Amino acid sequence: MKTIRSILAMMAGLLLPGLLASCHPAVSVHPLDTKADSETAEPRIEGNWESPNFDEIGTEKEIMLRWHIEPNQWGGGYQVEMRPPQDDKSMPNEGWGRTVYDVKLVPLDGKLFFDAQFDEEKFGKDSRDASGLPAGVAPLHLIGRIWVETDFLRIVLLHSSWVDDKATQTLPRVSIGMPGKYDENLAVITPSTEELRKFVVQHADTPDAFSYDTYLCRSGTDCAARAYEDMLSRKPHDGEVLNDAAKLYMTRGNYARAVELWRRCAEIDPANASWRSDVGDGLLFHRDFAGARLEYAAAQKLDPKGTYYQALTAWSYFLEGDFDGAAKALEAYLDSNPDPGADETLLAYFVLQRQGRKVEAEAILKEQTARFRGSAESHLLLLEASGRLTSSLWQITPARWYKRESHFWTAQRALLKGDIKSAASSLGEAVNAGDNGDLLTLAARIELERLPVQATEKPVPKAP
Repeated sequence: MKTIRSILAMMAGLLLPGLLASCHPAVSVHPLDTKADSETAEPRIEGNWESPNFDEIGTEKEIMLRWHIEPNQWGGGYQVEMRPPQDDKSMPNEGWGRTVYDVKLVPLDGKLFFDAQFDEEKFGKDSRDASGLPAGVAPLHLIGRIWVETDFLRIVLLHSSWVDDKATQTLPRVSIGMPGKYDENLAVITPSTEELRKFVVQHADTPDAFSYDTYLCRSGTDCAARAYEDMLSRKPHDGEVLNDAAKLYMTRGNYARAVELWRRCAEIDPANASWRSDVGDGLLFHRDFAGARLEYAAAQKLDPKGTYYQALTAWSYFLEGDFDGAAKALEAYLDSNPDPGADETLLAYFVLQRQGRKVEAEAILKEQTARFRGSAESHLLLLEASGRLTSSLWQITPARWYKRESHFWTAQRALLKGDIKSAASSLGEAVNAGDNGDLLTLAARIELERLPVQATEKPVPKAP
């Protein structure tokens, strides 16, 4: 048994690269496909695809992989190539990484499964392929299921943890400890092809049996949104899916859809204050300021100790142009919060300045700066507003979010001086450094819209 485990571990380490670098799907010693399956074709899967990285939504890294699928000229089935979306900049002139699998489609019981075997991997000057295996060792088989539509594919793989936990008595296997952040074993299953085919049909729709969902879309498709809509159709009451989808739509500027999804979260768990606050956020960006305040008030009632809702209420008044309402809400926030945020302190300062309450404004800024406890970057924002820095923060700190904040508050100082042109320029920079789900970006857009048209050299950037 020790010898078998050693051989399987070597096979797993060598032959499960690419897509499997961060997950441990179960693999099979025997194939799922038979000779008859080599003739199975599905023209809709052919061509170029791309898949999203859900951890990088709204960034330049949102596309995780590009795929090319074409009929295999030798032995039937398909050749599936995966590669990163662009050259690896850390290895100039080395070329793209490239991983290829030989894939057979396996129709069973009205469902479409697949069997994938590693073929080759190339990254820069390094490469390896299945032909270099030791004598008597064959590639392991990835077993999965696929749903095919014209512009969309969903792929799932047999889950190692589920096999270990749920199929101990029905599916012979060997478990191998594998390194990685998921801290789970790799299940190497050993039944015959016939037994394996019966097993996947039996558990095709068993929750958690098939996992590691991967979505492929045609170029030009909003693949992340397409994927989340698919998840929502299958798990309409899953709070995590609803919340993640709502966050996606916030980054896309589709605030109405985000509100709809967060409302469903609130219906599922009406005692959860964060859901009501999230609904308020969606309404705030949708510019339903009164509606947002109702949601923040509901969240405050559910979570009386939460002061963040007061801050958001204050922002809603400011965005609406009700500076008196903002000043009152900020006073309540600062009085009840021992560690107020730098942004809210600055907002209170500039709102009072706009109302002509300069003495109160200076007193608040001085007091809050002296007792501020928070990040060094936030403290610098307060010092800059106090006129105690000789350089603008956006010149000192390269972080994008910091540039956004520095430009926004620089614009507020310019407005107090009546320098509308400089304010417009700084607000434009704040918008360019932000995103659709960011509060200061929204504030910068609205402030730009309030300026006289002749003050801006370019059209005011509008929210999507």
